[in-house]
Amino acid sequence: MHKPTLHRVYSPSQGEDRALSRIGWALLAYLLTGILVQAGVLLAARVWLPWLARDPLFQWLLSVCSSYGVSFPVFVCVLGRGGDDPERQGEVLSPGRLGETYCIALAVLYGGSAVGAILRGLLGAVTGWWGTDPVESILSYPLPLSLLLTGVLAPIFEELMFRGLILERLRWYGDGFAVAASALLFGMVHGNLFQMPYACAVGVVLGWVAVHSGRLWQCILLHAGINLLSSGVFPLAERLGIEAPVYAGIWLLVGIGVWRLIARRGELGQLVRTMGSAGWGRLLRSPGMLAFSVWTVLSCLFYLIA
Repeated sequence: MHKPTLHRVYSPSQGEDRALSRIGWALLAYLLTGILVQAGVLLAARVWLPWLARDPLFQWLLSVCSSYGVSFPVFVCVLGRGGDDPERQGEVLSPGRLGETYCIALAVLYGGSAVGAILRGLLGAVTGWWGTDPVESILSYPLPLSLLLTGVLAPIFEELMFRGLILERLRWYGDGFAVAASALLFGMVHGNLFQMPYACAVGVVLGWVAVHSGRLWQCILLHAGINLLSSGVFPLAERLGIEAPVYAGIWLLVGIGVWRLIARRGELGQLVRTMGSAGWGRLLRSPGMLAFSVWTVLSCLFYLIA
């Protein structure tokens, strides 16, 4: 059994430090561009074509086009070019190892969801604000559109962003750091306490796959499989009246994931030990990251009071 290479640490130059700040600026530009485009088009539609503004297909197209047709190119432009890593290619995960990793991803997904529920419960008990889960708006689309968004488009573009472009730049400071930092940014970009904890947890698994194999398509496949649970499997099970066996099957997979996590605790410990890096100070103190962090806090507060 081959273990992932997680010990390489590079000697970053001043240029790489500036690249860290550009990551924060690029993510902030991605979010703000999407919001402005959607708000502008939706406002114009409500004024001149109110019937169109209420159409689910129009809302879906607006969300997709603004996020991936406009915001993603803006993100790439602001991020700029990064250095190539000639050692990135690794061992392709076998079908069995990929299935095992999927079970592990489900285990950390539900673990992160539990943490998020506890945090929201504590905040709700103290403040009386419980917030609105943004996933509900995605699931309100017609099923085929929801499946296309969550099972195809989102996995492709999000993996390109976080396990492709961003992780590549973070690896200058070590692979363990790159996995942890890209997962943190992946959670933060969701901007709410409903998704942030489990997005961070799953991001660690996807980052490990990216570092271990260097094959982005495997990250996309895992990401799609996770998303399709809530957007496809569960709604179809409800329609067919087979929720009980489907949920039992999912919990079986989660149990397998927990078992494999325990069995691979050595690799997990190795990954955790390599997450420390001087890159944390450079990343968290960079102007772009500070601006992105402020936006994340404001976004979380918005979802709490919305």
